[in-house]
Amino acid sequence: MCDKTVLCPFTLEVAIFPTYQKKIRVPAKTGEIKSISYNLEPLVHYILNTPNPKCPLTRDRFSEEEMEEIVRAAQEHGIETTRRKSVRETEEEVEKRERMLSSISYLEHYVWEIIKVITKYDDLEPLVAGIFRQIIRRAENRIFPEIIVHYKIVYKTSNREAEEFIKTTLNSIKQEKPSVIREYFEHFFYTLHAMFSHNHLKNTPATPP
Repeated sequence: MCDKTVLCPFTLEVAIFPTYQKKIRVPAKTGEIKSISYNLEPLVHYILNTPNPKCPLTRDRFSEEEMEEIVRAAQEHGIETTRRKSVRETEEEVEKRERMLSSISYLEHYVWEIIKVITKYDDLEPLVAGIFRQIIRRAENRIFPEIIVHYKIVYKTSNREAEEFIKTTLNSIKQEKPSVIREYFEHFFYTLHAMFSHNHLKNTPATPP
């Protein structure tokens, strides 16, 4: 697998000063610690204007301490750090948001499963006959229906949060080595939001089984 820590997870380009450094452990290898470099300007704009900012590479949420460090670093380099004004939520809106966050947790679980499949595909493909068909069958019968149900909940609650989920998911997938299976999952997520936007999947049940 390519060394994903070389590129900024947001721009998918080599990070250029000013940057922000984050230490991560790489469990897929030997538990070694590596450093991710983010382009500072898109990173600070993202964390200030996203309800639950997370790294597209690790899919971990940025901690309060990390976000404070990022904002301070941006201010030191003269980068705009104005946060959009928040709107006071009603009790019903709070309940919807909590349900949405629960669905996002389910979605993150399925994305991690997909990332693991993409990562291991090159090793499995020569050893397991028909592995591509097996992966597609499992995805279409078990994973995609669950993703659609939970994504609909997110989409109906916050179109912006739904778009952010698609953006970060595609960013995560793009950091894996190119392969036919990566392309397959990319296509699914590319079309998912568009299908909801054009009313093709809005009549699917919105309650998780």
